[in-house]
Amino acid sequence: MTATTSPSLLLRIRNAQDNGAWQEFTDLYSPVIRDYCLRERLQSSDADDIVQDVMSMVSSAIRNFEYDPAKGRFRSWLGTITANRIRNHFAKLSNRNHRSLNGIDSGATQVSNSQAYVDPDSAWVELFTERVFQVAWTRIRPEISEVQCSCFEATWVRNEDAADVAKSMKIPVHQVYVNKSRVLKRLEAEVRVLAEEIPFSDSVEPHDGASSI
Repeated sequence: MTATTSPSLLLRIRNAQDNGAWQEFTDLYSPVIRDYCLRERLQSSDADDIVQDVMSMVSSAIRNFEYDPAKGRFRSWLGTITANRIRNHFAKLSNRNHRSLNGIDSGATQVSNSQAYVDPDSAWVELFTERVFQVAWTRIRPEISEVQCSCFEATWVRNEDAADVAKSMKIPVHQVYVNKSRVLKRLEAEVRVLAEEIPFSDSVEPHDGASSI
């Protein structure tokens, strides 16, 4: 089982010519955004519209990435964009005579240099994390032997005692730990490829007329 040498997906999509990377990105994160919209009680068609809006904003902003640890995680940045679009959606429903909330255009604008991003809520974290780990696991599973997979799922997923697992599989206890560690290391590497924690500079900070999170 070899370690991945793939560059981060979030870095790959900065290249406008890498259509494959953008397709991977939309396939990975569109369901997260849509499911979060549905949890916020949006209609299905409205959720689809917000997914498209958020992806459009990310496409425009992603090429201006600058590393700044003070700004926060990619997960939080994407969550902020999504939550703000949802806020504006509901605000517009009650302000149909206005072009957008308080007359401010719903596109991305700059905000305070001191702003840092946090996750909208625990539901966003749950959806985001579950999706990333699910996709990462699907991608690495063909590389993992059945023995390694069994050890990992028993000890890490189901939290079974390593000694019991070793006994049932008729292998040494230390081999259970080794297999678990190897799979976990590979899984963590794939997660970093999919969702590297890249903070953002002011030039790409999302704000669309609603108060920031």
